[in-house]
Amino acid sequence: MHVAICDDDLIFIKDLKEKIIAYSIRHNKEIFISEFTTLDDAAFPHDNFDVIFLDIRFQGQNLGIEWAKQLRMAGDNTLIVICSSLHNQIIHGYEAEPIRFLLKPVSASDLSSVLDACYLKLNFQGKKIIIKSNFNDVFIQISKIFYIESISRQRNIVLSTGQAVPTYEPLQKLYAKLNSDRFQFTHKCYVVQLSKVDRIEQNFVFLTNGKQIPLARNLSAGFKKSMIRFMEGRA
Repeated sequence: MHVAICDDDLIFIKDLKEKIIAYSIRHNKEIFISEFTTLDDAAFPHDNFDVIFLDIRFQGQNLGIEWAKQLRMAGDNTLIVICSSLHNQIIHGYEAEPIRFLLKPVSASDLSSVLDACYLKLNFQGKKIIIKSNFNDVFIQISKIFYIESISRQRNIVLSTGQAVPTYEPLQKLYAKLNSDRFQFTHKCYVVQLSKVDRIEQNFVFLTNGKQIPLARNLSAGFKKSMIRFMEGRA
């Protein structure tokens, strides 16, 4: 795993680096660490990293969040861990879609939990399922699935690219193939990936691509509980 620490506090960078190295030794993991004190793109080739530990404040402004939002708008899914010394600043970090938050000074136990979550997420991102589509075997990366819809006898697996892969495999069978708490039924005809949910309003789930998905009354409470578990990092 290649990690970037981006913070303008050299003492914090040194401390975090030492704790990451200690984690790598303890868990027999190979972790490469790069250090940056600026958000200048020329000095920060973000697409080379698996995880970015990102400070919120640079030069007295929330520049870290704005930079991370630009990454997301460009379709960059690099894992981001937001770091801050102030509780009231962390709420701004949700706009950057981080995997976790860390409150400074960072404890070894908190960091260990975050790195564990990063490894689980990276492992999930690489997983694929095989489905039958137009008499062909198609490999689909699970992390790129936004939702699956069932229309009459056909299922459509809608990806982050906007592509819809058709199949006649039953929805329940597809759900079982996913084998992940990150996917939940919102309706008997819809399964969505929780990381793609933008908000829930009344009887609908709105995804980050703008798609509106129906939320059945009998599934609403369970879906919301699953969403809370996911946001707390337990799914």
